[in-house]
Amino acid sequence: MKSLVLFFLAFAFSLNIFADTISDKEKNALIKLYHATNGGQWKTKWDLSLSAATWNGVETDNGKVVGLNLANNNLQGKLPVELLDLVNLVQVDLHKNRLQGELPLEIGRLSKLEVLSLFDNQIQGDLPGSIYKLINLKVLLLNNNKFSGSLSKEIINYGALQNLSLFDNNFEGEFRLKLKSCII
Repeated sequence: MKSLVLFFLAFAFSLNIFADTISDKEKNALIKLYHATNGGQWKTKWDLSLSAATWNGVETDNGKVVGLNLANNNLQGKLPVELLDLVNLVQVDLHKNRLQGELPLEIGRLSKLEVLSLFDNQIQGDLPGSIYKLINLKVLLLNNNKFSGSLSKEIINYGALQNLSLFDNNFEGEFRLKLKSCII
């Protein structure tokens, strides 16, 4: 009987471990993000030997990464293209860091994204055309960066958008968009 109880305890424990796991592709994407943004210098570092579900700022649901909240954590560098392998992301909050470079061209692959908060960084360049395919976006905060160029007329695709903030960038031109909260 004692063996049977130990077996069931071991089985339950193993199920708990597997519930924590994410795919190798998603874990590799997170590790690429860690290295590309100087993870060794983050305020709150990840222990890469532990399950990704235990890493600070990583939110998982049913074995999928659905949220990244690494705001004000001293991230430095460029966002790696592998970030786009996290296709189940609903929320990304990387504001108040020192991110540079441009947004990945295919950011529109993050089709479930509802919140993209990248304000107070040093991200530059034009907004990639695929960003306008993020039709589930409710919050888009890109203020206080170095973005430039014109906004596409496709911005009207943001039917769910409730909060848009683009001020303190180098955008040109004008657009009209009816939103609940808009600071440009």
